[in-house]
Amino acid sequence: MIEVPEEFLQPIRENLHDDGPRLILADWLEEQTDPALSAWGEFIRLQCATAKNPSKVMQVRIEELFSQYSHLWFPEEVYGEKVTKEDIIASFIDYDYEYRYFQEGAMFPERESLYGIHTYRPDVSIDGVERGFLTEGLLGVKYTHRDTSRVNWEGFDRPLQFEEDDCDQWWKVPIHAGIEKLCIGNVKQLDGIFKWLAEHPQSNGIQCIKPRNLKASRDAVEKLATSSNLKNLVELEFSPRNERQARKFIKHLFDSGLIEYKLTSLILGDMSGNHSYSSHPFRHLNSIVSNQQCIYLKHLYLLGLKLFESDVKLIVDSKHLKNLETLDLSYNGITDRGAELLILSQNLSSLRVLKLRGNSISQEYQDRLKERFGEVVRLGVRQDRFDQ
Repeated sequence: MIEVPEEFLQPIRENLHDDGPRLILADWLEEQTDPALSAWGEFIRLQCATAKNPSKVMQVRIEELFSQYSHLWFPEEVYGEKVTKEDIIASFIDYDYEYRYFQEGAMFPERESLYGIHTYRPDVSIDGVERGFLTEGLLGVKYTHRDTSRVNWEGFDRPLQFEEDDCDQWWKVPIHAGIEKLCIGNVKQLDGIFKWLAEHPQSNGIQCIKPRNLKASRDAVEKLATSSNLKNLVELEFSPRNERQARKFIKHLFDSGLIEYKLTSLILGDMSGNHSYSSHPFRHLNSIVSNQQCIYLKHLYLLGLKLFESDVKLIVDSKHLKNLETLDLSYNGITDRGAELLILSQNLSSLRVLKLRGNSISQEYQDRLKERFGEVVRLGVRQDRFDQ
């Protein structure tokens, strides 16, 4: 793994949208004799330039540099529980994030096993890097597999223990300095990770946290809420697979003041675009929309949760959602009766985006929704991530 002095990385974390600290690092990198370092410096400079003024010539050079040196910019081993190279190849680990694809024998022909924390799927291998750095990172192995026919599931859902030292080592990877969204894999307990994030300045740039498991104490969530290091944290994304865990976690969110102090965006479900209707309805919507802290939310995403007409009524009747600018109810099986409730709602006057994709709404009610909300409403059968 390449090494970079911390004095160059922390300014990047603290000023993620400023090219200045990145270009200062690029100057230092290009002065180094190590080809991997000087190439990364050129890569950072070119990506910063093309972000402002796209150039086909520069893009060709960017792709050349990435193809030649990316295996040196990303560590062979990342800190967590080992999985075999064959497991990674078979599963691609998870399609939610940007992973490097370990093509058999191509990158590490001598290694029998690898650590499965950040791998990149082939079609987004370079798209996951912006202005020289990763924008999303996965902390901990995520044992989910798209093609289950190719994977031996025995033992794969076993959560791993992730210690403070693992967090220290993970954040030493220089290309992690630009991470805005932190995804946390299948770990036994979130407390240690949450406390580490709250207490260390390396977390300054994080805007979104997405845990897979929801095993966290109120104290740990409260540390997130009161942390001065997580000053840019505005979004939390999770999938309420485990009903008991989800109930406790949602309670902790409100009891700790995390929503009041920091969050403006709450995402329940899958933002990756791979949606399917949940086999079980989400039973804790009332505990969210009835809480007065929701007045601080500007963006609420409820994706693939199998909402009933009564759930839609809870949403439209809540006076605590009056400041919502984005409401996404895609892939919930909402019918014309739910659409009717939205049309008659008096509490959603601040909406700028209303997404209802992948629901069972007739053309008549689609037309009525457009008449009621105008350009605000988004209908259709597909949802593209970050479609605003």
